[in-house]
Amino acid sequence: MNDKVQHHIAYALHKKFPFYEWDVVNQAKVHCWYKTDPNESIEPLCSIWHALSLWPETATAIAIRLTQDHKIEVIEVIAPFWLVDLFDLKLRWNKNLVSESVFNQRIIRKNFIIRWPNLTIEKPFKAGVFLEEKPTYKLIQHDEFLFKSLIGIKIFKTFSKKSFNIKFFLKKS
Repeated sequence: MNDKVQHHIAYALHKKFPFYEWDVVNQAKVHCWYKTDPNESIEPLCSIWHALSLWPETATAIAIRLTQDHKIEVIEVIAPFWLVDLFDLKLRWNKNLVSESVFNQRIIRKNFIIRWPNLTIEKPFKAGVFLEEKPTYKLIQHDEFLFKSLIGIKIFKTFSKKSFNIKFFLKKS
């Protein structure tokens, strides 16, 4: 997926859900532009699971994809650190790639504490820690009403509607 496609997807999402902030990044290309704190390149990421395991904070290390399961459309949520930090409003530095300095800069740049005042900063897990079992969650037989209901009722009671990351209570598959 090239930059033009990424922008098109982000535009389409913004058009459909204009009150949310969207970030669309092709994780297969991150190694082409991402540099570590000492300005070193990283190896190509081998999967979305691998990419998320390197995310700067555990609560945002979540991805979604629309799939088919026996001809039923499902939303699949991939979360290598589970969803606990997200729902408990905990921001935890993930040591697996970024420095603590980068993590702290992200807190400021993304206005995490201002946007979500109930958010707490937690001690990081040990480097290399993420779940061996790959937690994947599925929302089966979704439709736009259910999708908006889950987002509106379950998440945005605590999260600002200015930022949108698809995260909701789901059955572990």
